[in-house]
Amino acid sequence: MATKYTRYTKAQFVQTMRKMADAYHLAYIGNFVPETETYEYVYKMKTKNPAVDILIYSAVDKRTNKMRDNGKDAVRLVMRWQTKNGYIYKRLAKHLRIETLFVNIRKTLVDSVSNVFHLNYREFKKENPAMG
Repeated sequence: MATKYTRYTKAQFVQTMRKMADAYHLAYIGNFVPETETYEYVYKMKTKNPAVDILIYSAVDKRTNKMRDNGKDAVRLVMRWQTKNGYIYKRLAKHLRIETLFVNIRKTLVDSVSNVFHLNYREFKKENPAMG
């Protein structure tokens, strides 16, 4: 069976992310500007641990407000942890824009937020994996 890529608007993406944030008691921050410039909208969700948040790279191009071409990009989720030495990052998931995209994002969020107080420093890197 062939994978069917789906399209969504910026508004649909934002609305779904807000609903997920409410459902899992995350503080939805909205459009976030990461330390490194990117051409896509990035959203941030704060977790119950004030030093940890989740960055969601949307695959919606800021220059056009449209999704990138099929197969050119995916939605990426990254955990960011603020330590005494600065931010460190852990790649959580890369989800293709297929029919189950938001279900897949939800699963990643559920798994990630359940463990924000028991993090393993060795699983994190200084470089943001979504930017590489």
